[in-house]
Amino acid sequence: MLKKIIIFLITIPIIVGCSAAPSIEEIRAVWVSYIDYTQILWGKSFSEFEASVDEIVDNCVEYNINTIYLHASAFTDAYYDSDYYPTQYVESQIGADLKYDPLEIFIEKAHAKNIRVEAWINPFRSFDQKKMETVPDSYIVKKWVNEGNRNVIFYKDRYYLNPAYEEVHDLILNVVSEIAQNYDIDGLHMDDYFYPDHVDESFDKLDYMVSESDLSLEDWRRNNVNELVEKIDKTLHKIDSDLWFGISPAGNLEYSRESIFGDVEKWVEEEWVDYIAPQIYFGYTNKSRPYAATLQQWSDVVKGTDVQLIVGLGAYKINQENGNSDDEEWIEDSQILMKQIQDAKSASNYAGYALYSYHSMFRAEADDVQAVMSQLEDIKSLSE
Repeated sequence: MLKKIIIFLITIPIIVGCSAAPSIEEIRAVWVSYIDYTQILWGKSFSEFEASVDEIVDNCVEYNINTIYLHASAFTDAYYDSDYYPTQYVESQIGADLKYDPLEIFIEKAHAKNIRVEAWINPFRSFDQKKMETVPDSYIVKKWVNEGNRNVIFYKDRYYLNPAYEEVHDLILNVVSEIAQNYDIDGLHMDDYFYPDHVDESFDKLDYMVSESDLSLEDWRRNNVNELVEKIDKTLHKIDSDLWFGISPAGNLEYSRESIFGDVEKWVEEEWVDYIAPQIYFGYTNKSRPYAATLQQWSDVVKGTDVQLIVGLGAYKINQENGNSDDEEWIEDSQILMKQIQDAKSASNYAGYALYSYHSMFRAEADDVQAVMSQLEDIKSLSE
């Protein structure tokens, strides 16, 4: 009941089709990632962590941000009390008797100020080898590693869950279920870590052969991911039909489809997601993916469906040199984010925007903090 009251206070419902989740007037979101946790959680006392969460929530209120995409699982780990993944926050405990739940605290404090929280998970990316050695043998992923089970594969620099197997899907669905059942979240948010970037045949050639699929290797991989997306949609909305389910794919649609095998157009066509939040982290002058054309491409993807578009914007690029063709624009144009939001509002099924990331926006130690704050003030003015 508390969740429904909070949602009502910050939302304006509109009529939707098959999409399970209601819409709100405008999503204004920020990603709070595991990188933020390294600063506010690890090695901190409970009172220090609680004060940091208060500061994050207050900053969101100050700049009219109404949604937090909060990392609940980044590397088959958990920033909450999980039965399936090892809890990362154990590393931060000071004293044997100290134990608290970061997800629970974030939700409580955010909801108290009418801010939605969607639990953010990375489905298949797991630990690097050094970290895996520290994971207790009792956890299922570690058991698979010790057994040499094909459910988990070491590829290049880390382990990955293998999307080809039902046992892997079941594990991820169990994680989704325990989060949705045990926490007062407003939705589930999934990042674009599916197959490893530009993965070669060695990763799963054996699994593909064993499957005896009539599909090509590429289509088979996409189908493996599609099956999980459909299962998450059904699992989550069976638990609570009001929960949002969204995925944030790479801003390059072709890269998502061909390199990491995220078949976004299929998810939208089948309406397995309530929204997509493509990471359109490009300036207007970007030579390969100019913002205006890329925004239009994503607008076309959702057009004619009930899937909503939340435009992911690269706040981390403000006043930064990243070696990209649009660096000059991000340094010299003091209103680029405001312009991008204004343009996004005309896109098909526009539901809001999301800024990556909290750390980038409120990096007090940075030399360019004034430039960042200036753009945040401009964005704030759009929603007042």
